[in-house]
Amino acid sequence: MLSQIRTNDVYAEDFACRGKVCAMSFHHEANSDFDLDKLSTFDENYLFTNTSKDESGSTVTRVLFIQTDNPSQLVFTNG
Repeated sequence: MLSQIRTNDVYAEDFACRGKVCAMSFHHEANSDFDLDKLSTFDENYLFTNTSKDESGSTVTRVLFIQTDNPSQLVFTNG
């Protein structure tokens, strides 16, 4: 599924998964044409994204995927 969003403008990917949670970040050019929605169609994922600029001006996208069969039980806590 990750290869579906990869373009020549995407670089410095980093991701980790544990259980049903995956976190991913990657750098890309601001005008890159990739579609994160394609990733959300993998199984029953909930997709949260954040896009910002780093010190060098590159665009950094961070993504959190959570797979759940029962979204009513999905809870975020600080701690």
